[in-house]
Amino acid sequence: MNLMIDDVWVGFNIRVELLCFQMTEFLQQVDKGSNMTVYRVRFAPWIPFVDPVLGDDNKFYLGGVAKDAYEGMKVFMDFNYHAVLQPDNIYGAKVNGTWNGMIGSMVENETDISGPYFIDQDRSLAVEFTVPLAFSQLTIISGLVSSNRDPFLILAVFSMPVWIGLLVTTLVISAVASLIYQVLPAPEKRTKMETFSKYLWAFHSGLIGKEFGDNKRWFLKHVWSSPSFQLLQSLWFTAGCLIFMYTYQGAIISAFAVDKLVPRISTIEELLTDTKIGISTFKNSYPMAFFKRLSNSSYGSLWRRIEQNLVNPPSKGTIPDWLDDIEDGKRVFIADVFWLKYLIGERFVKTGKCGLRATEIELGAAYMAFAFRKEMRKEKIFKNFNKGIRKFTEGNLQRHRLLTSTLYYEICTGKSVSVTDPLKLEDLTGAFIIFALGNTLACIFFIFEFSIKLKRTRIKG
Repeated sequence: MNLMIDDVWVGFNIRVELLCFQMTEFLQQVDKGSNMTVYRVRFAPWIPFVDPVLGDDNKFYLGGVAKDAYEGMKVFMDFNYHAVLQPDNIYGAKVNGTWNGMIGSMVENETDISGPYFIDQDRSLAVEFTVPLAFSQLTIISGLVSSNRDPFLILAVFSMPVWIGLLVTTLVISAVASLIYQVLPAPEKRTKMETFSKYLWAFHSGLIGKEFGDNKRWFLKHVWSSPSFQLLQSLWFTAGCLIFMYTYQGAIISAFAVDKLVPRISTIEELLTDTKIGISTFKNSYPMAFFKRLSNSSYGSLWRRIEQNLVNPPSKGTIPDWLDDIEDGKRVFIADVFWLKYLIGERFVKTGKCGLRATEIELGAAYMAFAFRKEMRKEKIFKNFNKGIRKFTEGNLQRHRLLTSTLYYEICTGKSVSVTDPLKLEDLTGAFIIFALGNTLACIFFIFEFSIKLKRTRIKG
C-alpha cells in the first residue's frame, strides 16, 4: 500500500514539473512567435516499446512506449511529429560499410528521430542517442525437454563426491568395528577378514533401513555391551543411515514423481557445447551486430551458426513459423527479452501452444534510447527531448506497457511448469544395469570360491 502511494506521489510530482516546463516553453514560443516544428519519425515493431496499431484504413500507426514518449513531448515543448512505418521493419545494421533500416534513413537525412534502439558503439557513431529510456537483456528461447530422462538418475541424485564419501565412511566404520571386535576379549573369535566382511555387510544393510539383528549373533555377542561399539552404532544409524536414507528417498520422489520440463538450452555455455542445434536472430538487428563483433573471440562459433539462420522481423500480429522449429528442438532464438516473451504469449493465445521458454542472459545486455540525426545534437530540441525522457523514466511511465506485454507469457509459463508422469522402463535402466553387474560379479566370485573349495577337497581326499 505504501509503495502504491509512493508511486502515485512520484507521478503527481513529475506531472506538476511537466506542466511547469510546458508553461515555460509556451511563454518562450509566444515571445518568439515561433511555429510548431514537425519532425520526421520512423518506427518498426518492437513490442512493447513500439506497438503498431492497425487503423481503419488498414495501415499501421505508431503505438506503445514510443508513442507515449512522443505524445508527452508534444504537450509540453515545441514538438510535433509525423510517424511513418519502416517498410522492412529493420532497425539498422552496418552491412558492407553502409547503414540500412531506420538508422540508414537518418544517415541519409530521410528521418529526424527513431527508435528506441539498443545502444552500441557502432550505432553511436552514426546517430546521436538520447538519455536511456530503459534497460533490457538478451534472452534465449528454447523448447522444453524432460529433466529426468537419464537412465542413471538413481545415481545422479547425489554427486560423485557424496557417493565416494559414503563408500569410504562405510569401509572405515567397518574397520573400526572389526578392531573393537578383535581387541575385546572373547572365548572364540573369527578371522579378521571374515569379521570385516560381516561388519561391512551389516553397516551396508543399515543404509536401506535393515537392523543388525539379534545381539546373540557371533559378531555382536561380545561387543554389544561395549560403550565404544554402542556409540559407533548410534552415530551410524543416526547420522549415516537415517539422514542418508530419507534424503535419498525424498530426492528420488522429487525427481521421478513429477516430470519437470526445463529449457533445452538456457545458457551461452550450453550453446557452445551443443554444436548441432541452430541459432537464429533477426536480420540487421542489435543481436546480429553484437555476435558479429565477437567473431574473433571464444564466442566466434556462435556467430558462424547465427549467420546461417537470420530471419526477418515479423509484422505486428504475425506468429512466425520458426517458433515451431524452436519448440521441436531444431534451433534456439536470441533477441530482446520483452519482444520474445510477447511473441510466445501471443502464440499461446492464438494456438494454445506453450512449449517455449525464455531465459535471460547477461551477455549483450544494454541500455535503450531514442536516436536523433547527428546534425541535431546541438539543437534545442535535442536538449529538451532529453529533459522530457528523464521525467518520463523517473515517473516509470513505461511500466504498465512492459508488464502487460508479457502478461500472456506469464500465464502460459505459470500454468505448465510440470506434468505428472509415471516411471517408465528407461527410467530404471541404470538400476537394472547395476543389478545385472552385481549378479555377474557375484557369479564370478561364486565360481572362484567354488573352485578353491573343490581344490581343497581334492587335496584332503
